[in-house]
Amino acid sequence: LLQSVALYRLERKGEAFAALKRATLLAHPGGCVRPFLEMGPEIAEMLEILKDEAPEVVQPLLQNFSPAARRYVQADIDLTNRELDVLQLLSQRLSNKEIASRLFISPSTVKRHTVKIYRKLGVNNRRQATNKAVSLGIIKL
Repeated sequence: LLQSVALYRLERKGEAFAALKRATLLAHPGGCVRPFLEMGPEIAEMLEILKDEAPEVVQPLLQNFSPAARRYVQADIDLTNRELDVLQLLSQRLSNKEIASRLFISPSTVKRHTVKIYRKLGVNNRRQATNKAVSLGIIKL
């Protein structure tokens, strides 16, 4: 999986998809999904492209990606999985302390994620972040 992402980022798409296809074929018999999910939305994007070539192998993997992760791919915003988690909780109007408690991280880590989310979405506050994320289909209220 790492090789496929690295090759994809280097614009060596043929090699990237060959590596990803190998990984999906190896993972399929055992139902191994977690490594794909941990790679995040970039793998979801690649799997979406690959799904016509091997639907019986790729479609079950795609079904495991959260709707937020799949919508994020379509919006082309580089949020990490943890930033997506924080953004979803921001939309529920929780404090940093409440978010930290739910995600088992510190409030200062929540603050760092929030700053990165604002920068990536081009907004200045929680309300703007929520509104933009909803309008892009990244989260639902």
